Amino acid sequence: MTATAHLLASGPGWWVSDIVCTAGPDDRAFEEAHPQHCIAVVRSGSFRYRSTQGSA
Repeated sequence: MTATAHLLASGPGWWVSDIVCTAGPDDRAFEEAHPQHCIAVVRSGSFRYRSTQGSA
């Protein structure tokens, strides 16, 4: 995975991280694992998400 993560804030049962991914369209896809819910904000580029519930 080509990403760096920086913890911005946290509290009991939650956290906010700034994650910068530098992977490009020609890079191999990789699987991300999230232990709980995840909200993503894409500030530039594109983003595709697939799970057993569907894709976005």
